[in-house]
Amino acid sequence: MLPQSVDPHPDGPCPHHSPRASKRNTAQRSAYSGAVGDPANTHSSESTAIRRESHPILRRALAWRERIRSNPATRLAWKVVTGLVGTTVLVAGLFMVPFPGPGWLVVILGLAILSTEFEWAQRLLHVVRGKVRAWTHWVGQRSIPVRVLIGLATAAFVGAVLWGVFAVLGVPEWVPDQVVPPLPGL
Repeated sequence: MLPQSVDPHPDGPCPHHSPRASKRNTAQRSAYSGAVGDPANTHSSESTAIRRESHPILRRALAWRERIRSNPATRLAWKVVTGLVGTTVLVAGLFMVPFPGPGWLVVILGLAILSTEFEWAQRLLHVVRGKVRAWTHWVGQRSIPVRVLIGLATAAFVGAVLWGVFAVLGVPEWVPDQVVPPLPGL
């Protein structure tokens, strides 16, 4: 144990034991404790909950969902439909990932849909959001030449994937010949 006079964090208070971190850790611990959709199981602060409850369209939608969940027969149907829609969006997003466009955004949207009914999807969505934030933060801290290299590497990867798709499936007929120059294998 450290004596009282020794400060283990000379640059300021411990970031892991600050009041803000304590509140965040408590919210993270309680986020997965209840059932999905349980009013006691909330990820948001009180102000977000108040804003959510005050919006009339969202209030009606949440009341409608609770009426569906209150009936055992419709609860199962709702869960099945949500699972099918969420899985379809998730799989579509995974297919879109190597192509230009919003692949990862669609994957996160599919997880968000699934997380409304399935606790495992809530946990996975939390992990994915954390990884995206960490990646964005890491790239933001790099110098401009490194960011340009990351962009060029991403463009090269997308180009290679498109070339591979066109080599296997062929170039669609609707693409003008001037757009796609003669490339090996196409």
